[in-house]
Amino acid sequence: MILLLGGTSDSLLIAEQLSVLTQSFVISTTTEYGKNIANSRFKNQVICGKMTQEDLKAFCIQNKIKIIIDSTHPYAQVISQNAIAVCKDRAMDYYRYERPLEDYEMEKKVIMCTTYEEAGDIVNKGVGNVLLTTGSKNVEKIVKAIEDRDRIYIRLLPTSQEIKKLEQLQLKPKQIIGMQGPFSLEMNLIMLEHIKAKYLITKESGAVGKTKEKIQAALRSNVIPIVIKRPKLHYPTVYYTIDALMAVLKKELVEWD
Repeated sequence: MILLLGGTSDSLLIAEQLSVLTQSFVISTTTEYGKNIANSRFKNQVICGKMTQEDLKAFCIQNKIKIIIDSTHPYAQVISQNAIAVCKDRAMDYYRYERPLEDYEMEKKVIMCTTYEEAGDIVNKGVGNVLLTTGSKNVEKIVKAIEDRDRIYIRLLPTSQEIKKLEQLQLKPKQIIGMQGPFSLEMNLIMLEHIKAKYLITKESGAVGKTKEKIQAALRSNVIPIVIKRPKLHYPTVYYTIDALMAVLKKELVEWD
Protein backbone atom coordinates (compact mmCIF):
# COMPACT_ATOMS: atom_id res chain seq x y z
CA MET A 1 0.00 0.00 0.00
CA ILE A 2 1.15 3.53 -0.86
CA LEU A 3 0.27 6.64 1.15
CA LEU A 4 0.06 9.81 -0.93
CA LEU A 5 0.26 12.92 1.23
CA GLY A 6 -1.75 15.42 -0.77
CA GLY A 7 -3.97 18.45 -0.51
CA THR A 8 -2.45 20.13 -3.58
CA SER A 9 -3.30 20.14 -7.28
CA ASP A 10 0.02 18.34 -7.81
CA SER A 11 -1.16 15.41 -5.69
CA LEU A 12 -4.21 14.88 -7.90
CA LEU A 13 -2.02 14.71 -10.99
CA ILE A 14 0.22 12.21 -9.22
CA ALA A 15 -2.80 10.16 -8.12
CA GLU A 16 -4.14 10.04 -11.67
CA GLN A 17 -0.87 8.63 -13.00
CA LEU A 18 -0.44 6.37 -9.99
CA SER A 19 -3.89 4.86 -10.57
CA VAL A 20 -2.67 3.56 -13.93
CA LEU A 21 0.05 1.59 -12.14
CA THR A 22 -1.89 0.42 -9.07
CA GLN A 23 -5.08 0.90 -7.07
CA SER A 24 -3.27 0.08 -3.84
CA PHE A 25 -2.93 3.63 -2.55
CA VAL A 26 -4.68 6.09 -0.27
CA ILE A 27 -4.66 9.90 -0.43
CA SER A 28 -4.37 11.95 2.76
CA THR A 29 -5.59 15.55 3.01
CA THR A 30 -5.83 17.92 5.97
CA THR A 31 -8.96 19.84 4.90
CA GLU A 32 -12.52 18.92 3.96
CA TYR A 33 -12.13 21.00 0.82
CA GLY A 34 -9.13 18.94 -0.27
CA LYS A 35 -10.95 15.74 0.66
CA ASN A 36 -14.00 16.64 -1.44
CA ILE A 37 -11.91 17.40 -4.51
CA ALA A 38 -9.92 14.18 -4.19
CA ASN A 39 -13.08 12.17 -3.46
CA SER A 40 -14.65 13.32 -6.72
CA ARG A 41 -11.94 11.39 -8.60
CA PHE A 42 -10.79 8.74 -6.13
CA LYS A 43 -13.79 7.76 -4.04
CA ASN A 44 -13.09 5.51 -1.04
CA GLN A 45 -9.35 6.17 -1.36
CA VAL A 46 -9.22 9.42 0.62
CA ILE A 47 -8.72 10.15 4.31
CA CYS A 48 -8.91 13.58 5.94
CA GLY A 49 -7.39 15.05 9.07
CA LYS A 50 -4.16 16.27 10.57
CA MET A 51 -1.79 13.58 11.82
CA THR A 52 0.98 13.85 14.37
CA GLN A 53 4.12 11.79 13.85
CA GLU A 54 2.68 9.07 16.10
CA ASP A 55 -0.65 9.17 14.25
CA LEU A 56 1.16 8.78 10.95
CA LYS A 57 3.26 5.91 12.25
CA ALA A 58 0.18 4.09 13.58
CA PHE A 59 -1.66 4.57 10.28
CA CYS A 60 1.28 3.17 8.33
CA ILE A 61 1.50 0.10 10.57
CA GLN A 62 -2.25 -0.54 10.50
CA ASN A 63 -2.51 -0.18 6.71
CA LYS A 64 0.80 -1.87 5.86
CA ILE A 65 2.15 1.19 4.08
CA LYS A 66 5.38 0.52 2.21
CA ILE A 67 5.87 3.86 0.44
CA ILE A 68 5.04 7.46 1.33
CA ILE A 69 4.79 9.95 -1.54
CA ASP A 70 4.99 13.46 -0.12
CA SER A 71 3.28 15.93 -2.45
CA THR A 72 2.21 18.36 0.26
CA HIS A 73 2.53 22.11 -0.17
CA PRO A 74 6.14 23.40 -0.12
CA TYR A 75 5.36 25.27 3.13
CA ALA A 76 3.85 22.28 4.96
CA GLN A 77 7.21 21.40 6.49
CA VAL A 78 5.85 19.75 9.66
CA ILE A 79 4.08 16.89 7.89
CA SER A 80 7.11 16.43 5.62
CA GLN A 81 9.41 16.17 8.64
CA ASN A 82 7.02 13.69 10.26
CA ALA A 83 6.85 11.57 7.12
CA ILE A 84 10.64 11.49 6.78
CA ALA A 85 11.00 10.42 10.42
CA VAL A 86 8.36 7.68 10.14
CA CYS A 87 9.88 6.30 6.94
CA LYS A 88 13.30 6.19 8.56
CA ASP A 89 11.94 4.49 11.67
CA ARG A 90 9.91 1.92 9.71
CA ALA A 91 12.49 1.38 6.92
CA MET A 92 9.93 2.58 4.36
CA ASP A 93 10.57 4.40 1.10
CA TYR A 94 10.01 8.17 1.11
CA TYR A 95 9.62 10.05 -2.17
CA ARG A 96 9.18 13.80 -2.23
CA TYR A 97 7.60 15.59 -5.19
CA GLU A 98 8.73 19.22 -5.12
CA ARG A 99 7.33 21.97 -7.31
CA PRO A 100 10.16 23.42 -9.41
CA LEU A 101 11.32 26.83 -8.20
CA GLU A 102 11.15 29.90 -10.40
CA ASP A 103 13.79 32.62 -10.29
CA TYR A 104 12.18 35.77 -8.95
CA GLU A 105 15.36 37.34 -7.59
CA MET A 106 16.42 38.43 -11.08
CA GLU A 107 13.94 41.26 -10.66
CA LYS A 108 15.74 43.83 -8.50
CA LYS A 109 12.49 45.19 -7.09
CA VAL A 110 11.40 41.82 -5.66
CA ILE A 111 12.08 41.58 -1.91
CA MET A 112 12.80 38.05 -0.67
CA CYS A 113 12.06 37.24 3.00
CA THR A 114 12.52 34.14 5.11
CA THR A 115 9.73 34.80 7.63
CA TYR A 116 6.28 36.38 7.78
CA GLU A 117 7.52 38.68 10.53
CA GLU A 118 10.27 39.99 8.26
CA ALA A 119 7.69 40.72 5.55
CA GLY A 120 5.52 42.52 8.10
CA ASP A 121 8.45 44.69 9.21
CA ILE A 122 8.97 45.85 5.62
CA VAL A 123 5.31 46.83 5.28
CA ASN A 124 5.36 48.61 8.66
CA LYS A 125 8.20 50.86 7.48
CA GLY A 126 6.15 52.08 4.52
CA VAL A 127 2.65 53.37 3.81
CA GLY A 128 -0.28 52.15 1.75
CA ASN A 129 -2.42 49.05 1.46
CA VAL A 130 -1.08 45.51 1.19
CA LEU A 131 -2.55 42.53 -0.65
CA LEU A 132 -1.85 39.22 1.09
CA THR A 133 -1.85 36.18 -1.20
CA THR A 134 -0.08 33.76 1.12
CA GLY A 135 -3.07 31.48 1.76
CA SER A 136 -4.71 30.66 5.05
CA LYS A 137 -2.28 28.30 6.78
CA ASN A 138 -0.15 30.98 8.47
CA VAL A 139 -2.50 33.92 8.11
CA GLU A 140 -2.28 34.73 11.83
CA LYS A 141 1.48 35.24 11.59
CA ILE A 142 1.40 37.74 8.74
CA VAL A 143 -1.70 39.63 9.96
CA LYS A 144 -0.24 40.03 13.45
CA ALA A 145 3.09 41.16 11.96
CA ILE A 146 1.41 44.17 10.30
CA GLU A 147 0.79 46.89 12.87
CA ASP A 148 -2.05 48.72 11.11
CA ARG A 149 -4.59 46.04 10.17
CA ASP A 150 -6.72 48.55 8.27
CA ARG A 151 -4.06 48.41 5.53
CA ILE A 152 -4.60 44.69 4.97
CA TYR A 153 -6.54 43.07 2.15
CA ILE A 154 -6.37 39.30 1.93
CA ARG A 155 -7.28 37.03 -0.97
CA LEU A 156 -7.99 33.40 -0.13
CA LEU A 157 -10.30 30.45 -0.66
CA PRO A 158 -13.56 31.46 1.09
CA THR A 159 -14.37 28.39 3.19
CA SER A 160 -16.41 29.04 6.33
CA GLN A 161 -13.47 27.96 8.48
CA GLU A 162 -11.11 30.48 6.90
CA ILE A 163 -13.60 33.35 6.97
CA LYS A 164 -14.19 32.70 10.67
CA LYS A 165 -10.44 32.78 11.26
CA LEU A 166 -10.17 36.20 9.58
CA GLU A 167 -13.11 37.55 11.57
CA GLN A 168 -11.36 36.46 14.77
CA LEU A 169 -8.36 38.48 13.58
CA GLN A 170 -10.73 41.49 13.40
CA LEU A 171 -10.58 41.89 9.64
CA LYS A 172 -13.63 43.57 8.10
CA PRO A 173 -15.67 42.04 5.24
CA LYS A 174 -14.32 44.66 2.80
CA GLN A 175 -10.78 43.44 3.54
CA ILE A 176 -11.55 39.83 2.57
CA ILE A 177 -11.41 38.85 -1.10
CA GLY A 178 -12.88 35.36 -1.23
CA MET A 179 -11.96 33.72 -4.52
CA GLN A 180 -10.56 30.44 -5.79
CA GLY A 181 -7.32 30.69 -7.75
CA PRO A 182 -4.99 30.48 -9.47
CA PHE A 183 -5.28 33.98 -10.95
CA SER A 184 -4.15 35.43 -14.26
CA LEU A 185 -1.91 38.45 -14.69
CA GLU A 186 -4.95 40.50 -15.71
CA MET A 187 -6.94 39.53 -12.62
CA ASN A 188 -4.04 40.44 -10.35
CA LEU A 189 -3.71 43.82 -12.07
CA ILE A 190 -7.40 44.55 -11.49
CA MET A 191 -7.24 43.61 -7.80
CA LEU A 192 -4.11 45.63 -7.08
CA GLU A 193 -5.66 48.68 -8.70
CA HIS A 194 -9.01 48.18 -6.96
CA ILE A 195 -7.54 48.17 -3.44
CA LYS A 196 -4.90 50.80 -4.28
CA ALA A 197 -2.16 48.46 -3.12
CA LYS A 198 1.40 49.55 -2.41
CA TYR A 199 2.63 46.08 -1.37
CA LEU A 200 1.92 42.50 -2.40
CA ILE A 201 2.99 39.57 -0.21
CA THR A 202 3.11 36.06 -1.67
CA LYS A 203 5.01 32.78 -1.38
CA GLU A 204 7.33 30.76 -3.63
CA SER A 205 4.54 28.51 -4.85
CA GLY A 206 5.99 28.09 -8.33
CA ALA A 207 4.17 27.94 -11.66
CA VAL A 208 1.22 26.03 -10.16
CA GLY A 209 0.51 28.89 -7.76
CA LYS A 210 1.00 31.51 -10.50
CA THR A 211 3.59 33.35 -8.41
CA LYS A 212 5.23 34.88 -11.46
CA GLU A 213 1.91 36.38 -12.57
CA LYS A 214 1.49 38.03 -9.17
CA ILE A 215 4.98 39.52 -9.30
CA GLN A 216 4.56 40.74 -12.87
CA ALA A 217 1.27 42.40 -11.94
CA ALA A 218 2.88 44.09 -8.93
CA LEU A 219 5.79 45.43 -10.96
CA ARG A 220 3.49 46.75 -13.68
CA SER A 221 1.34 48.44 -11.03
CA ASN A 222 4.31 50.04 -9.24
CA VAL A 223 3.56 47.81 -6.24
CA ILE A 224 6.38 46.37 -4.12
CA PRO A 225 6.35 42.53 -4.32
CA ILE A 226 7.49 40.66 -1.20
CA VAL A 227 8.09 36.90 -1.53
CA ILE A 228 8.31 34.53 1.45
CA LYS A 229 11.00 31.96 0.62
CA ARG A 230 10.30 28.26 0.87
CA PRO A 231 11.52 26.61 4.05
CA LYS A 232 14.66 24.58 3.41
CA LEU A 233 14.29 20.89 4.24
CA HIS A 234 16.66 18.03 3.53
CA TYR A 235 14.56 15.50 1.64
CA PRO A 236 16.14 12.03 1.39
CA THR A 237 14.74 11.60 -2.13
CA VAL A 238 13.18 14.39 -4.20
CA TYR A 239 11.77 14.59 -7.74
CA TYR A 240 10.91 17.74 -9.65
CA THR A 241 8.80 16.11 -12.37
CA ILE A 242 5.92 13.68 -12.03
CA ASP A 243 7.31 11.58 -14.89
CA ALA A 244 10.56 10.99 -12.99
CA LEU A 245 8.62 10.02 -9.87
CA MET A 246 6.41 7.60 -11.82
CA ALA A 247 9.41 5.95 -13.45
CA VAL A 248 10.83 5.05 -10.03
CA LEU A 249 7.47 3.89 -8.69
CA LYS A 250 6.89 1.71 -11.73
CA LYS A 251 10.15 -0.16 -11.07
CA GLU A 252 9.33 -0.53 -7.39
CA LEU A 253 5.83 -1.86 -8.06
CA VAL A 254 7.25 -4.47 -10.42
CA GLU A 255 9.42 -5.71 -7.54
CA TRP A 256 6.28 -6.00 -5.37
CA ASP A 257 4.79 -8.40 -7.90
